[in-house]
Amino acid sequence: MTTAPSDPKALADEIARRTTAIDQLSREVADTRRQLAAARGEYPPARVALAVVVGAVLGGALPCLPHSCPAAMVSSEEIARLRSPTGDLDAIVVEINGGATTAFGYSVLVVSAGRTEFWGVHILSLDSAITPECARGVSLKWTAADDLEIGYRHAARVEGPQSPVLINGRFVNVQLHPDVRASTSCP
Repeated sequence: MTTAPSDPKALADEIARRTTAIDQLSREVADTRRQLAAARGEYPPARVALAVVVGAVLGGALPCLPHSCPAAMVSSEEIARLRSPTGDLDAIVVEINGGATTAFGYSVLVVSAGRTEFWGVHILSLDSAITPECARGVSLKWTAADDLEIGYRHAARVEGPQSPVLINGRFVNVQLHPDVRASTSCP
């Protein structure tokens, strides 16, 4: 255990540093819990309620609830991976397919190079995102060793970004660029 600094400014700086570290760890724990819930096929209550209403309106039948749905009805797939300039980190885009009554969802994570998304630090979530090139998803670009840009043309919902992200003992700054357009228009 380290001794607390006697200088009030140094003490305040140390408290701020530790508070920031605790906040970051809390976010990482929450992200891990969400990832585990998604892996088990659990949904947030709001999404279940929406699925029930949409199912009742469109089909007259209730969609299956998380505890009764077969695992095959929800899938996730890594659709993009970009290695950082230093080669020790990867930015990953994961596409989540919740089935016919939901839009595709996208999660952006940062992981140690070569690791799976399970080990990633969640940065951003989007629904119905379109890349600048008119494809599903988002575009990734490392502009420096510790700077990641995430671009997209349109998204129905955006949660995040979480920035900076602490991974492998260093901070990665994340910049979000919505409404990015390529030189051509989408069909």
